[in-house]
Amino acid sequence: MDFNYTGFEWIDFHDWEASIIAFLRRAEDPPTSSSSAATSLPSPRQGYEFGVPEEGFYEEILNTDSELFGGSRHGQRRLRFFRGRCPSTTAPYSIAVTLPPLRCVVAFRKR
Repeated sequence: MDFNYTGFEWIDFHDWEASIIAFLRRAEDPPTSSSSAATSLPSPRQGYEFGVPEEGFYEEILNTDSELFGGSRHGQRRLRFFRGRCPSTTAPYSIAVTLPPLRCVVAFRKR
C-alpha cells in the first residue's frame, strides 16, 4: 500500500490555527497501520486530540523530537488509551498526545 493512494488518509488538515495536520498510513495488515500528527509551531501542544481508526492502546513509535535526533524529548513514552469519538474529525476514536514543537509524532495500535 506504500505506493498506492489508498494507503494514505487525511485525519485532519483543517486545524490551521494550531498549524497541525494529522494523517493515517494504512498497511495491508491493519494492526501495523500508523496514525501521525505534526505541528509547525515553535511551542509544544499538550494533550492534543486527534482521530484514530480503532479503539485500543496506542504506543508512540516515532517522535522526531527524540534525543536520538538532537531534540528536547517532548512527548510520551507510555501507552495511551483511546478516548472515544473525536469531535473534530470523522474518525471513530481519538487519542490525546503531546506534540513537540516543530515536530511529528507517529503512533500505532498496539495489540
